[in-house]
Amino acid sequence: MKKLCTALILCLVSIMVQGQMELIGAYTSCGYQFQILATDPQNGNFIVVINTNGAQLAIESEDLAHFKDTLLLVRDKYVEWKKTAEENNILETKKEFPYTFPKMLVGWWTKSEELEVAEDIYFTPKFYVHEGKCSMAINKDVTSPKNETKRIVWLLCSVEEFDKILSYLDAETINRLYQARNLLK
Repeated sequence: MKKLCTALILCLVSIMVQGQMELIGAYTSCGYQFQILATDPQNGNFIVVINTNGAQLAIESEDLAHFKDTLLLVRDKYVEWKKTAEENNILETKKEFPYTFPKMLVGWWTKSEELEVAEDIYFTPKFYVHEGKCSMAINKDVTSPKNETKRIVWLLCSVEEFDKILSYLDAETINRLYQARNLLK
């Protein structure tokens, strides 16, 4: 297991340094543009990276279905809680979703341009209502083995944002995309 984690960290470092990823799609989150990238599937294994606020959330292909299922559950609960908040004219609240995303690698560049990677990070998102506007948020400090800390913030502010991301998180779609791109080379 330790060898696998080390290999994944080295892969993520290589990807982030050398840009060995393809754009799978882009999405807008609360007015900001972000990208979803993936490595070339090798023997069916790949990494999907969701860019957030200066950090990257990396999901292994073996965890992608679980991640997507969890995001769908969070989306459905978001719809339910948003409806309740609107019907009851709730302007401010915070509540934890009853779901946790599968483990991820989290990478970011420090101010001194060093890459930091934290492994086996689990996020439990929260539902926020602020000034009557609803969002799903991951808001957590993550610490690397070098003791560098980064606040990870990932917001989704509408059902459309959830749906856009969910549409990209499909192993078959990623495989087809790479097959088509390899044919054009």
